[in-house]
Amino acid sequence: MLQRYSSIQFEAERILAVVQIYLDELFIDALKEAPPEVVLEPLKALRSTIDEKYAEYRDLSFTIDKLEQKMRKEDE
Repeated sequence: MLQRYSSIQFEAERILAVVQIYLDELFIDALKEAPPEVVLEPLKALRSTIDEKYAEYRDLSFTIDKLEQKMRKEDE
């Protein structure tokens, strides 16, 4: 639905809200394409509340890494 009717740039805040409630891996993955300035810090804050042994921690870490790479490329 997102790819067909909208874009991650417009829906990032809504998807972030879903992630903050449900920690769904598909929504976490979708945020890799979000504007880092919108979602990066909230995702880091969310990750800090989850123990490293959980899959959600790894999912969030992967997405955070991708967003940080994206920010570095934008800064170049």
